[in-house]
This record gives sequence, structure tokens and C-alpha cells, in this order.
Amino acid sequence: MEEKAPAQPTGAFFAYLYDFMQYQVIYQVIAFRFFSQTFSNFSVTAASKIKSLWADVEPLNDGIASMLSYLVTFLALWALRKWGLHWNWRWVVIVCQVVVVVIDCFPTFLTIWDVYRSQWFWLGVPLIAEVPTAIGELIAKLFVIEIAEPGSEATIMGLIISINNIGTSFSTVMYKSIDAHFKLTTAQVTKDSHEVRVHVTYAYLIAYAFNLASIAFVFWLPRQKEHAHELRRVGNKSKLMGFLTVLYITFGFIWVVLTNGLTLSSKTSCLRIAGGTGC
Repeated sequence: MEEKAPAQPTGAFFAYLYDFMQYQVIYQVIAFRFFSQTFSNFSVTAASKIKSLWADVEPLNDGIASMLSYLVTFLALWALRKWGLHWNWRWVVIVCQVVVVVIDCFPTFLTIWDVYRSQWFWLGVPLIAEVPTAIGELIAKLFVIEIAEPGSEATIMGLIISINNIGTSFSTVMYKSIDAHFKLTTAQVTKDSHEVRVHVTYAYLIAYAFNLASIAFVFWLPRQKEHAHELRRVGNKSKLMGFLTVLYITFGFIWVVLTNGLTLSSKTSCLRIAGGTGC
């Protein structure tokens, strides 16, 4: 039976969390998760339009592909657990990110330029990318087990999940703002003109550039569990880095809330900062 613990005052908890963020292993890992999540999740607003209008993907087949992706993910994680736990975490994340981009670009550009358009080509090839995606994501989270002090596991995991969610949301509002400068509306994609294809290509090139740029942040990730233990043991403590960590996380959160709030009003939803085409 679980023992009851006294409730902790909110102020004391946030003070503990701020002190926690000042340790090198923690602020490095938080920075890695936030920025890599932001860059690696960069996408294109027209992706769903291309899938339905150019690749003619049917909802049933889309659902089947989604279910198959979970199976592929399971098999990839099983293989990693069996053979890959000793791999260098940094190199695994780098290789996985590059492989994902390389695999994804083939069905994307062949569909955009009408070289070959098939719903199964659009859905099937990215299934292969689920393998490096799943492996890279798991490796990037393994360090949580290694750096957690006894009793703080839930705090660290909750913190990392929150950072992931903020990074993903921040990525979405960023690529929506960028794509607002291209001709990617439903009406324009429906025309399927040369000009629209060029704009879609530019949008995907920008997204892939951001995806590959996420590799730059991998050096904040420990190489392996021994390195994570070493950072926890001999890493420094910096109030400045703790403050900067809180600062960019808070900025990302406020920016996400602000831009999403702008979309709720017809007077501001047209702003490019909110993903509109301009007022």
C-alpha cells in the first residue's frame, strides 16, 4: 500500500525546481529536448492538403497506415532494447534524424512534381521512417532514467514531457508563420500549378533544413549513461544558466499561447504571425 506524503507548498516546489535547473546535466538536457524538439518537428502546413488532394489518400487507408506505424514503432523499440542500449546516444540521434529526412523527401518531392502519385507510395515509404524516428525518440529520453535522483523521477519526467510539449507547439507556430508567406492555401494547392509546386517545394526545403539543423543540439545530450552519471557527479551549478533556461521556456510558452489566441479572432487570425495569409 502506498504511503501518504504531506502536500508540498507550491512556492517551495517551484523553488526546488528552479534550483534543480541550475545543475549542468539538467539544463543541458532541457536545452537539448526543447531545441531539438522545436527543430526536428518542423513541418509544412500544406502536408494534409497534399495528402488528400495530390496523393488522393483515402481515410481508411490512412487509418491502416497509422496502425501499421504503431506496429513498426513497437518492433523498432524491441530491437533497440535487445541490441542497441549500449550504442552512443548522440550518434544514434544524428543518424536517425538524417535517415528520416532522406526517406521522407522521396515520396514528398515525387508527389509534389507529379512524377509518381499514389496513396500507398505516400503512406508506405514513411512507414520505414518510423524505425529511426522511434529509436531516436527513445534514445533521447533514456537519460531521464540515468540522471534522476531517488524520489525525483516523476518530477524529472513531468518536466521533460512539459518541455517536449512546449517545443512541439513552438515548432508548429513557427512553421505556420513561415509558411504563411507561401501559396499553400487549399484553393492554391487545388490548382496544382507550377508556381504552387515551387512554393510547396520551398516550404519543404525549409522544413528539412530545420530538421537537419536539430543535429546541432545533440551535443548537449550525454553520450551514454556513464557520461550522464559523470555530468551529474562533477557538473557545475550555474544560476545564470538556470535563469536562461526558465527564460526561453517561458518565452516559448507565452509565444505559443499568444499566437494561438490570435487565431480565435477574425480580426487577428489573418496575421502572418498567427499563420494567416496577411491582413
